[in-house]
Amino acid sequence: MEDLLIRYTNGWMKIHLGEFFPCNQDRAKKLFRLVKGNCSGEEREELGTHLYRLREYYRAQVESYGQDRGNVPADWSPGGSDEDTQGERKTKYRKARLNYLLFCEMEVDDAWMN
Repeated sequence: MEDLLIRYTNGWMKIHLGEFFPCNQDRAKKLFRLVKGNCSGEEREELGTHLYRLREYYRAQVESYGQDRGNVPADWSPGGSDEDTQGERKTKYRKARLNYLLFCEMEVDDAWMN
């Protein structure tokens, strides 16, 4: 999944996942509210898979200083540059991990959306 198309009553929005994620929690929360209310279960599952792979990719990058792709398919790419410094990789991993955790929380419990 490279793009996420969110259709709602008075329009639509196309999110380029490689550019949007990893992001800060406020941005993720806003997007996940739209996803929860306007996307099918299959689309939410694909987004969850993307976020999982992104987290695993950056985890492997941090642990191996860029030598390992982690638990993701060889043809999968998070988008963006692989030329990040170790500090940038750690920041992206932290954000990707928090994005994935927030997404998982959304799929289980609606309380955080209030």
